[in-house]
Amino acid sequence: MEEISYEEFVYEFVAELQLKLSPYDMQVSIVNKMRNNSILEKSIKVDIPGTNASPSISTLPLYEHCCDCDDMPAVVRSLAEKIIAERDRQIDIMSVLSKDNILSSTYLMVVNTASNKALLADTPHFLIAEGELAAIPRLSINVGGKKGSIIIKNGMLPVLQMTGDEILQVAKINTSEQNLFEINSLLSVTMQAMEENGEDIADDFSEFFTENTPKTFVITNKDKKLGACCLACPEVIGTAIEKMGIDCYILPSSIHEVILVEKRGGSEDLEYLRDCVNQVNRQSVPAAEILSDKVFVYNQKTKKIEIARTEQELQTMTQSAPHKSHGMHM
Repeated sequence: MEEISYEEFVYEFVAELQLKLSPYDMQVSIVNKMRNNSILEKSIKVDIPGTNASPSISTLPLYEHCCDCDDMPAVVRSLAEKIIAERDRQIDIMSVLSKDNILSSTYLMVVNTASNKALLADTPHFLIAEGELAAIPRLSINVGGKKGSIIIKNGMLPVLQMTGDEILQVAKINTSEQNLFEINSLLSVTMQAMEENGEDIADDFSEFFTENTPKTFVITNKDKKLGACCLACPEVIGTAIEKMGIDCYILPSSIHEVILVEKRGGSEDLEYLRDCVNQVNRQSVPAAEILSDKVFVYNQKTKKIEIARTEQELQTMTQSAPHKSHGMHM
């Protein structure tokens, strides 16, 4: 590991640990603790939904260990595996894995395919958006008044006596219900967020959203958590677009929501939106919540989510595609 200060190590370690634990709805934070001899130490606190556990992990030993072994990713991975194992033990996973729970409370979660290869290797899934994204099943749970979710992995299937395809089908049916999602204008969502944060809203705030501004809407679920699962159900997106009466681009705001932006210009608009998505992902979205740097569209003919491309890019794809031979093959 490159020589870094203790402070730098803590923040980098926490960011990597959060990335590993986010699919399990766990939240990682830093808390200050006073040790003997008035030594101030930063500890890592992990909030585990569905349990009464909130482990606190000392960072000084972690820092020393990482400096010695020179392999912080391995230490993060090992710690994450132990926390997940403890979570499963606390929840008593078998008590919530009933057939009734699966049928009523299993939904889809959408993740980036390339960033979650290890997770997908051990989890039922199907690819969407030309393979850029993947949909996996998650079971919503409520243990002791604490809400959380469990990703249903391949190892759980024998207990459930269900196949991965059957689990995914149930999850898709539950997720497809229109009443699970909310569609609001970006203006109303922005103003609501400012009010909740105690920010002043100028009287002329709406002037930022004029007639020349493309119509923009936000789609998420009622919990406003993991709401980008709507991408796994193209019919939900298609119905939303039909109701709004516009042709639009789909921006992957995060794993929690997507944004529909009215199409107005040509390739310049698409390039601008790509830059916006990339910039927001780098500057504003926590690494664990980034969904994709791509811009998407809903194909009315195929009823699928596809990667948005300019006319020139589409022409290039057509020209580079292999030509089919109509001759006889032996």
